[in-house]
Amino acid sequence: MTTEESLVRRELQRLRFEDFLTNTLPRVGCEQWTAVYHSQRDDNESFGIFCALLPVADAQSALDGPQWEERGGFGMPGEVISYAGGSEQRRYYRFGSDDGHEPLVCVREFHSARPSYLEISEEFRHYFNLYEDKVRNVSFAIDDAGDEEEVVRLSQDRAEIRLRFLKEFLAVKGMVLAVYFDATRFSELPLDALGLSDEVSVVEADKATYQFYAGAWQGVSRERQQSFARLLGKKIITGSAKISAGEVFEDFIIGTDDDGLPVSYSCDHDQLGNYFGANPEAPHYLTPVFFRRDVLNKYFANPRKYSVEDGYLRCSGLWGLQIDNNHHEYVIVYLGDLGRDLPSKERSYWKSFNVAPEGGGSEVNFRRSILGQFTSPVMKDLLFKEHFERFQNDWFRQYGWDLFKPLSKADQHYAIALRIPLSDEQSHFDDQVMALVKMLIDSINENELQDGFRPNPQIRAR
Repeated sequence: MTTEESLVRRELQRLRFEDFLTNTLPRVGCEQWTAVYHSQRDDNESFGIFCALLPVADAQSALDGPQWEERGGFGMPGEVISYAGGSEQRRYYRFGSDDGHEPLVCVREFHSARPSYLEISEEFRHYFNLYEDKVRNVSFAIDDAGDEEEVVRLSQDRAEIRLRFLKEFLAVKGMVLAVYFDATRFSELPLDALGLSDEVSVVEADKATYQFYAGAWQGVSRERQQSFARLLGKKIITGSAKISAGEVFEDFIIGTDDDGLPVSYSCDHDQLGNYFGANPEAPHYLTPVFFRRDVLNKYFANPRKYSVEDGYLRCSGLWGLQIDNNHHEYVIVYLGDLGRDLPSKERSYWKSFNVAPEGGGSEVNFRRSILGQFTSPVMKDLLFKEHFERFQNDWFRQYGWDLFKPLSKADQHYAIALRIPLSDEQSHFDDQVMALVKMLIDSINENELQDGFRPNPQIRAR
């Protein structure tokens, strides 16, 4: 094949949109990220994607032809004015009409007075309670475990939505999404050189329909172009048949049988026994479950999100779990608390550290949770934090200023993550030394010490 023949063949493939029809269109609604808006234009091509939410009942009729039901700018609130009997009648429509079609992407235009931008439907953002990062132009969901997941990505000319969230939204709304596409490509070669002639064809594919048109270019712009081809169509995306798996209650090891093999039971707190006679054949809610101490590594490693406290594990304001971390070898949690207080995702993480019980819990935890007594911790890191806070308060009441200045916001993680290293790794030891340096050396209130100090005649409270 000569160079000229190869050029003509590539140009013919380009004008017939073989790349789009073979590779792109089949993946629409199947890949992790789905483009719901796109706009691109250059000297040789213009390409656009738009979308609209349609009632499920309209899905089949929408595939009867390639034309778009809606175009950019639709779906904004407005009034429809009509006249009957000589009088004006006004009716307000939330989406501008009563055809049941709704926008998923709003193109906000301000006629050059202000920059235009893309906006995802408020209902979609509120349904998933998305946090919008205006700097990165992404929106993400925060699940029950406190983990973040990107759901929407926006730019000036493109909007993408993660498929799992899009299909769940369609399912709960009982609607489908029509993804419209319109592409035009130009060529400097005439139709006869490409082996084409004026033609129009309509093709129906799997949940898609499109029209192909090729013709001679006679426009006043693009003077070098002699021919063009246009692809106009749509594809329907339906909702997911599987929305959510719901609560998953893991089985945890609570003992061993006569052969020394582990015995496990569900942490579903509603299925456990208690002191009021519920589920008498089941293990008690307060059955201790043992975990290796390195289960806490994940939480110590992210002190901005998690806080490992004396007897309690906290994830921001999302969830908290009572733990016995005053045991020298294990972290112990009550079986019922694992089901009641931990998110599903966290339970599977904890299960990987679950071991058969050895002995009982710490005396500290017994005094606190069973006897209801105020008890100091015994683990040295927890005890240090308790004494340090008490010393700070006593000193402030006596002298009216802090001997150790509070850590800056950027350094607060040192105090939160201070702990006895859970392994012999040198890096873990170095991290704790640095934390002590920040808290006890770098934070000494040198200015007040240099000025001298006298006891405050009045007891001061923070």
